[in-house]
Amino acid sequence: MKQMPVQDAIPIKWRQHHVAGQSILPPNLVDKLPGDLRSLHDSVLHLEGGILQMKNPTYPVFVGRVPKGLGFVDTSPGDILILRFDDVFDMFHMKRLYPTFVRLVALSMAQQLMKEETPGIAIMDPYYMVEWILSSPGDRVIVTRYIEDFFVVNKEKDVILVPYFPE
Repeated sequence: MKQMPVQDAIPIKWRQHHVAGQSILPPNLVDKLPGDLRSLHDSVLHLEGGILQMKNPTYPVFVGRVPKGLGFVDTSPGDILILRFDDVFDMFHMKRLYPTFVRLVALSMAQQLMKEETPGIAIMDPYYMVEWILSSPGDRVIVTRYIEDFFVVNKEKDVILVPYFPE
């Protein structure tokens, strides 16, 4: 069987960093985006346009709340997701994703598994899986308890996904 070539990144000569109010991708690539990604791209652009017209502009972010009942950290401060528009830029440019973005993807996957009633798979919340939290003696007790509880609740699962962010 002949293997198809795979491209891990889009070779584009474009901005290296996000510039508020300007397109994340060049127009020729924006036109090729599927509906959901095009909507995200256009939403960022539209919201930034509004923010830039404000007298006292705010930092552009999407804010969301972690739903209860999925096994994710849903108490303060872990109950809030703050996704910077810079993180959306990094996703489109296939750069390393900030942990909040990965957490949002993991949360989406966990919701989908629950909705489809898919047995045998569990996804651990990556909220605690960053080295600065894991290496902190005070936080280590909280993280250990979360991990222990997660494995006890999911002891019957065949597959466990544990996102981790090494420095």
